[in-house]
Amino acid sequence: MKKLLIIEDNWMMAHMIEDVAMILKIEVVGIADSWDETEKLLTLNKPNFAIVDININGAIDGIKIARRLKEMGIVFLFLTAYKDMDTIKEAAELSPFSYLIKPITPENLMATFLLIIKKLEEAPEFPFICEYIVDNDDILYKNMALNLSKNERRVLGLLIKNISHTVEYKHFFSYEEENNERSLRNIVVKLRKKCPGLIIKNIKDVGYIASLTK
Repeated sequence: MKKLLIIEDNWMMAHMIEDVAMILKIEVVGIADSWDETEKLLTLNKPNFAIVDININGAIDGIKIARRLKEMGIVFLFLTAYKDMDTIKEAAELSPFSYLIKPITPENLMATFLLIIKKLEEAPEFPFICEYIVDNDDILYKNMALNLSKNERRVLGLLIKNISHTVEYKHFFSYEEENNERSLRNIVVKLRKKCPGLIIKNIKDVGYIASLTK
């Protein structure tokens, strides 16, 4: 049985989603209306996927919550009343499974859930969960913020977001900056000391790749 986490601050909408999940024999591990509630539920039970309202209670919006879910290996879809292109583009950068615009019908939601279940069943199982979470302002390890400089956060953020994939040198620098591989190398040396459970390797003439110890 697949497990679903509902992140929605509208009570009626949340329970409509729960009813649809029950019809499909999907276990709902909880309903959260903020990041604080989401975090509590995640410590109790890891869902296979989540449905996330972008406009959520608290300082951390649904897009930031989805970013944290992604780092934990949890598939998600967005549910929102927002229709503006800027919001859609920002959400799309996280590669959600779907982006549903309210109002939605139970039939529409049911079809989306069935597609997610099929994709989850086809996907390989990963032997571990990434314990690093990348936020706009911080990088967390086991829910504790790491003491990093601005440049260290930027480099580590790229590596974590592309875990097990090589990040080319050019992606570590903005257009305004000159590519300084020596400076990047010094940052990586510091990160290796500050980041437990993380292996950072240099791919000669290409870039860096990070992987997690099991």
